[in-house]
Amino acid sequence: MYDKGMIKAAIFDADGVIVVPEKLFSQQYAEESGLDPAVLQTFFKGDFVDAITGRADLKDLIRKHADTWQWDRDPQELLDRWFAAEHVVDQEVLDVVAGQRPAGVPVYLATNQEQYRARYLREVMFPDVFDGTFVSSEIGYEKRHPDYWVPVLGRLAADIPGITPDQIVFFDDSQDSVDGAAQAGLNAHLYRHINQIKEVFSSL
Repeated sequence: MYDKGMIKAAIFDADGVIVVPEKLFSQQYAEESGLDPAVLQTFFKGDFVDAITGRADLKDLIRKHADTWQWDRDPQELLDRWFAAEHVVDQEVLDVVAGQRPAGVPVYLATNQEQYRARYLREVMFPDVFDGTFVSSEIGYEKRHPDYWVPVLGRLAADIPGITPDQIVFFDDSQDSVDGAAQAGLNAHLYRHINQIKEVFSSL
């Protein structure tokens, strides 16, 4: 059983943990536009990876792949639709997450995200919830990569002097991300249900 008294910070994934749209925007958009979803998936498995690791600008990629998206207008209009469609928060989870701060546990968001949606998460969805946000496009690596966690641990060491990686609890719905965090020494959990979070923090 995990020693709850050792938790000095908590990090949470966004999509799949706190942000839970019924359908991804790409699925909705494909259905509404009569596009083959598999074609859009080639975009997300290809150049989009450069956007979430900070090597490309998503607006430029939308222009580059205008035929794939069947979109010839301002990319910002598409992003506005995208971000609004996925603005679906599990309020029960968010309440549990936010409730740790008054209990003395700083909470952070860790997300594989390109720059524009990262800004939307910070400024629109969660402007006052987290003590910090760690974004793959700013760090240069996705969470599955151990190098992602180097600046994360550096920031937490500055915020919470004396903290060690095993005193940081992390929840993510991606096994790859959990494995990357565990390799960096965090107490990482594959998220499946809110009761996991409640159980870890129940005695705080």
